[in-house]
Amino acid sequence: MARNEVGHRVEVFQGRSGLDALADEWRALFDSLERPSYAQLWEWHRSYLETLAPDPEAVRYCALHDGEGLVAILPLAFADEWIMGLRMRVASLPQHDHLRLGDILIHPRALPGFDLGRTLAAVRRRIRRPWDITRLGPTTEDSAATAAVGAVGPTVLRLTEPLGVSDALEAGPHEALQDRLSKNFRAALRKARNKLARLENVSAVWARTPEEVEAAYARFVEVEASGWKGQAGAGTAIGLDPEMCGFFGDLSRRLAASGHGRINLLLHGDKVMAGQFGIVAGERYFLLKIGYDETYRGEAPGNLLLERLLQEVADDPAIRYVDLVSAATWHQSWKPVQRQVLMHRLFHPTPLGAAAWAALRGKQLLRPLARDLRRRAKARSPGAESHA
Repeated sequence: MARNEVGHRVEVFQGRSGLDALADEWRALFDSLERPSYAQLWEWHRSYLETLAPDPEAVRYCALHDGEGLVAILPLAFADEWIMGLRMRVASLPQHDHLRLGDILIHPRALPGFDLGRTLAAVRRRIRRPWDITRLGPTTEDSAATAAVGAVGPTVLRLTEPLGVSDALEAGPHEALQDRLSKNFRAALRKARNKLARLENVSAVWARTPEEVEAAYARFVEVEASGWKGQAGAGTAIGLDPEMCGFFGDLSRRLAASGHGRINLLLHGDKVMAGQFGIVAGERYFLLKIGYDETYRGEAPGNLLLERLLQEVADDPAIRYVDLVSAATWHQSWKPVQRQVLMHRLFHPTPLGAAAWAALRGKQLLRPLARDLRRRAKARSPGAESHA
């Protein structure tokens, strides 16, 4: 057992059994967080280990205790990666192509003095095989990981790269939402509502209990795969990927049991028109997956189900945002607020770590120069002159 230099006791838990041993303390720490994310839920990590992790035993959960109890958890998955032609050991937040965001957990009382650099040094003393780079992200600008990285001392080599934005819709009275929307979009929603009203036997399902969520999940997977995310479109539907099907199926059961899971369906008779896979964590209602039946395109069922959800959460004072967890073009019609998505890298005092920092820092510095040169070349091109 090690301690970091600010006195926190550091323990390292490994794989499924380690995560299971942390379950009660983890949930208590999660409940203390001021702005929790779905990626900080114990259930999220347990489903990841069960269904997606290439090697569950390569995932460590680094737990920090003070005199009053657990104050932080750093989930780290270890793997060898080729970077600049060199094989490096990398520790990162558990990740997958379909899992958009990640984060660490830090108790509010520990956050002001939390020292990520010293904590990682203490963890490195506990794990026999040292690593070269710690990668925390993608994560949001207001995450615990971003706060911790921002406070590291000048002796720690680090780089932060912007990856884009994540959209969310502010919850509140329906009138306030309508006032934010453009005149044209309000008219489009009104037209879609009128079309929907002409259909008989339209209803909404708000699945919350384990039994309701289990029944609704199968129907959601079916409608998601029928639309633009299916085989004829983007091919990102849950039902097209056995790994993701296993992950979201396992996750839906765990989240329903813990009270965080939500599945919402808009029905025409027995037919699902649109669906949402959601997770409630703190002040945010995260929509991780959505889908609709394109045969109802004229009724805009996806937008109308989202409108109904915003009306539903308006009555819940605990929820301030419906978080869309991505940045799609269609979001802009809803006038979202945005958070920056970042990738943080910390480079450890190994030869490979120093080499990686120097190379990536050089690329980061040269990128604006390259953009400027391309812009100047374009401005000097014959096409640009003749157009002028």
